[in-house]
Amino acid sequence: MVFVTFFGFFVAKAEDDEEDDISGEIVADLFIGLGIAICEEFVMCKFFMLLAGLISFIVFLIGSSDVSCLDLFTSRNTRRGLTVGAGYGLTRSFRNR
Repeated sequence: MVFVTFFGFFVAKAEDDEEDDISGEIVADLFIGLGIAICEEFVMCKFFMLLAGLISFIVFLIGSSDVSCLDLFTSRNTRRGLTVGAGYGLTRSFRNR
């Protein structure tokens, strides 16, 4: 769950002249959510996911001197976070049946 929370912080910013492949991003984000939900079922995978999330958070805190809230909370990052959460939720609902 930590990984889902901080995933949006480390998404590369798209340049203005780049074309965004929204459908490709949505599919990739759904698969990331699926991977996170399956990984949570195993203790060691969950431990490594938590460890990676904590390390990422510490690196973000150290290197975030010139990052503002407007850089973090864009509509693209919000959409990607919600899509990862949807993939996670769908996988959890199917796995708990």
